[in-house]
Amino acid sequence: MFKKALLVVISMVFVTTVAFAGAPDLTWHGTWYTYSFFWNNVNLINPEDGVPQDGDQHYYMRGSVGLNADFGGGVNTYVLAGAAGCYGEDPITFAGPGPLVWLREAYLNVTDLFDTPLSLKLGKQHVLYGDQFFDGGEDGIMGVRLSYTSEMFDLDLFSFRFIEEGGPGYIGFPWWRKDYGVVPDDWDIHGFWSTFKFMDGAMRFSPYAFLKMHSDYCGYGKSEGYESTDNPMWLGVRIDGSPVAGLNFAGEFTKMMGSYKYEYDKTEYTEDYTGMHYMARLGYTPDGIPLTIGGAYVYFSGDKYDEDKNDDEECHAYFSPTGGPYTFGFYKWWPGFGPAHLMMTAWGFSLVGDPLVTNVNVINGNIGFTNGPFTIRGDYFMYSFNEVPEDWESAMGNEIAVLLLYNYNESLTFGATAGMLMPGAYWDKWFGEDADIGNCLGGYLFASKGF
Repeated sequence: MFKKALLVVISMVFVTTVAFAGAPDLTWHGTWYTYSFFWNNVNLINPEDGVPQDGDQHYYMRGSVGLNADFGGGVNTYVLAGAAGCYGEDPITFAGPGPLVWLREAYLNVTDLFDTPLSLKLGKQHVLYGDQFFDGGEDGIMGVRLSYTSEMFDLDLFSFRFIEEGGPGYIGFPWWRKDYGVVPDDWDIHGFWSTFKFMDGAMRFSPYAFLKMHSDYCGYGKSEGYESTDNPMWLGVRIDGSPVAGLNFAGEFTKMMGSYKYEYDKTEYTEDYTGMHYMARLGYTPDGIPLTIGGAYVYFSGDKYDEDKNDDEECHAYFSPTGGPYTFGFYKWWPGFGPAHLMMTAWGFSLVGDPLVTNVNVINGNIGFTNGPFTIRGDYFMYSFNEVPEDWESAMGNEIAVLLLYNYNESLTFGATAGMLMPGAYWDKWFGEDADIGNCLGGYLFASKGF
């Protein structure tokens, strides 16, 4: 029923648009991919009496179809519908997961606005800036984006409705009750991303800023009411490009600012955001040699473990504006670092805010070989925590991973990746010296096709 209703809505939007604007030039787009994830011993405790085997294998699939309607004059609309998630539904009893189809993107796009280099995108849209301001790739974010594009400079100004807390249900109701009449504040993200281009676009320098805004209020009485305001801010700069043939690099620094303020029973509390993130990534492919070598360093600050932490008026931990996955360049067709480390994070998404992602240092070295449609890459990762309690070791562990890719007839990509994470000394303290700690295995197989 939901699928039929969604198709009816899309058809009505399309027919209405055509009726008022004339027949458009239609273009279909689509994406299909399926993953088979597997993992073993992500809790790092070897199975024994009283400790069950820790592991699983599951399928994750995404299918989506989009329709672009170009009306000419720089005006087009785009609608993308599809589903993504873990599949395994019994066709008879319907036991097991089977995600429903939903609207993933739906926006109006206007380019060359008033015959200028400006463009406007309004509606639900995918968002990806750098490695960390990411909607997750499955669903877009509602908002508006004004863009300026030229040969030497690009600028995006945007305002996204991250979470809608109000809506039609609050219109006109209940106006006579002061304690229930306050509409919850929305979660909004405002900001800009600019890019200066040098060397005919081979080098890019991108200053940016994001501001996340939300407040909360409850007025049950002067002695019981509370009010809070949460306004974290991100200021950063990113530089990336390929200044010489075969060399690719990226570097980024982000500083959190702003504050969280809370007032309860006439007592005020303020905590300032001071988290930091920085990254450097480099890859080089010698001319005429199908070999690539590279490395990377990524840092996310963590909160302090000082004895006086309760009196500290600063939050030192770093988290991203959306709390989404850290892409790390999508080197393995999925966000995150090594595949074993990925399988230890919540939902296997390497979210910036996960305890194994924030407060972490990552050092990577890699080497890859490509021959026609075939690619193989080996990676080494060293993970460590930045802030740990006194007398604790910071080493999270080391991971060795491999990635295989094969492009079939230049149209279909097959891939496989797996990693083995060997836990560091941090876990001896976490689990206790008597715990039987073992390695973690994680990875996945996948196939992908887009059109």
